[in-house]
Amino acid sequence: MKNTLNSLLIICFLAQAISSGAVAAAQLQYESSWIGNTFSGTPGWIPHDIDDIFVAADGTVYTNVRWEENRNNVVAIKDGEYVAGISPFDFTGGGNVPRAVGKAITGNEQYIFYSSAYAEGMPAEEAITRRDRPDINTGHLSVDLGVRIGGLAATEEEVFAACDDGILRVFNLELEALREFPITPSPGKMDIDAQGALWLIEGGILSRYDPEGTRLEQEIVLPDDVVATAVAVMPDGRLLVADAGWREQVRIYRDITTSPELDSLFGETGGIYAGDMPGRHGPLRFLGPIGVGADLDGNIYIAHSLPAENYIGSAMIQSHTQEGTLNWQVLGQEWIDALVIDPETETDIYSKKSRYTADFSKPAGEEWTLKATTIHRHLFPDDPRLKRGHKGGVLLRVIDGHRFLYVNDMHGKYFIYRFDPENFGEIAIPAGRVTRSEIWYDADGDGYEASSEVTEMSTAESRGWWVDEEGTIWQATRQGIIYKYPLESIDENGVPVYGVENRREFTNPGPIEDVRRIYYDAENDILYLGGGTSEDPVQHWKPMGPNLVRYDNWHGDPALRWHLVLPYQLADFQHESYEPHGFDLAGDHIFIVWVGNVPDYDIRRGTVGVFREEDPLGEDGFLGYLESPLAFGIQHVGLMDIVHAINAYQSSNGEYFVFIEDDARTKNVMFRWHPDDGSLSE
Repeated sequence: MKNTLNSLLIICFLAQAISSGAVAAAQLQYESSWIGNTFSGTPGWIPHDIDDIFVAADGTVYTNVRWEENRNNVVAIKDGEYVAGISPFDFTGGGNVPRAVGKAITGNEQYIFYSSAYAEGMPAEEAITRRDRPDINTGHLSVDLGVRIGGLAATEEEVFAACDDGILRVFNLELEALREFPITPSPGKMDIDAQGALWLIEGGILSRYDPEGTRLEQEIVLPDDVVATAVAVMPDGRLLVADAGWREQVRIYRDITTSPELDSLFGETGGIYAGDMPGRHGPLRFLGPIGVGADLDGNIYIAHSLPAENYIGSAMIQSHTQEGTLNWQVLGQEWIDALVIDPETETDIYSKKSRYTADFSKPAGEEWTLKATTIHRHLFPDDPRLKRGHKGGVLLRVIDGHRFLYVNDMHGKYFIYRFDPENFGEIAIPAGRVTRSEIWYDADGDGYEASSEVTEMSTAESRGWWVDEEGTIWQATRQGIIYKYPLESIDENGVPVYGVENRREFTNPGPIEDVRRIYYDAENDILYLGGGTSEDPVQHWKPMGPNLVRYDNWHGDPALRWHLVLPYQLADFQHESYEPHGFDLAGDHIFIVWVGNVPDYDIRRGTVGVFREEDPLGEDGFLGYLESPLAFGIQHVGLMDIVHAINAYQSSNGEYFVFIEDDARTKNVMFRWHPDDGSLSE
């Protein structure tokens, strides 16, 4: 009864503090910024991945990608600045872009043309959509081809679509069919040279066709280890070919209308993986070139997107002079992730695949620099991060001098990575996995999973996972059992050893019945659980729900210290969620993030509530909230799409950093709060 009463009191207090005239008295003094995207989301952002670009003569870059979480598939960028994007969520009426679109884009002086879905629910990449060049949100026209489009090219009179069925279809600018001719099935990208002939990727050959379909004698047979992903003709007549093979370069060919020959290679051979520090970004160190183009001045544009079986959040567009000087670059790097600070440096920040360095004296959005990508797609092609894009929400642990990255996923399980800078540079090497059904320990340290290294087990459905400072993995099942997997040792290869034999089980003591989050403080033997009760349940499969409890003396006789019931209300529709999503602890405080708006309490999605950990139910237990209002120039939808969507850290100078996932705008929101500057506003 006492816990229920206290819960009601805290709800009333939060309601008063956040939605009444007392809001000023509970307004924390903090700064808001973002990491991972060149732009904040206001008015736009760089898509999380890219499949193709079209570069206009004036240097405007237009993107396309098959999947973009918040429907910003097609955007225009000029001189490194965001120009426009197809309006999100607006599909009918004027005919706009859905979440799933296509992998090809082209244009002429009047229009852009891109592969897309024809209508909601229809297959992507099977239609051609036209938009006006001056304003890509106008001039919509679309035609359904009923077959996947591999490449697009356009002149001032015609549009060409190379399709998977081995037919190249030709249309006028009103997208009325004119003619068609046979090509190799499942073609790639294409472009048009100065004589009006088409250069088309057909497997390992670049073929040349005249506009009527006659295959011409000029062709380029690529080396077997080249993976051609895009082609573009430069104003001087040379041909650019993006190579996403091991070279990670752009190949440039001359004399393409007579006798094509390799002219030069643009970019460092091996790209980001070259040299003694693989994974580190640097001048002309490319990663997964997926699109190329050139403007009238001869500047070369390259779009990078880490090749994976699913999108991962790795968009980069760069403009270079022909001599290799970087003009500008834009990034869309953080999709489905929650960043974490390296406690040893306090200026390095890690995601599931990236390392950033920070200079916190710089203005909002400029504090961070992308320094490394920790995935080596050639050495470790089976890296789970390359298999499914929804892995994210990381923890970094430094144990006995060894650095480990624990990567959660959307459904709650841990993938374990180790670092070996001497031998592998910046790369995070696959080292293990703990899931509901098995434990993999990379016994030979080669980064590859062998069946003999996997131990099967069985646990119930789990949404709560945590790794404490000692490296122990904690798992909370929804059905009432809590598991503890101690770090048994670190072997001679630097691989952390986990096993089933030393696993320990605990029974959930309640009152939470549906456990969704877990956190263990090893130094003080305190366990925190978040989730739902029958009275205050979890509404959606991803969030934590309204309840948070603390148990003292967990390994002895656990005692319930306090029970918070946090503001929530029933959502308007099934996929929405008006409730807390997750929590983290840092210093003497608890940080709780809400996944959706809670209108009755005037809590906006992405709001982080700050509580005193020792007594959050006390009179001064709730300190206030962190949110990123538009006054900061930062828009975040607060769409949290993974279980572990918040990380908090207190630095050595007392300042607190809180990172939350913004799945919709391809970034992390970063809050900075320094209580010594005054916890509450005057």
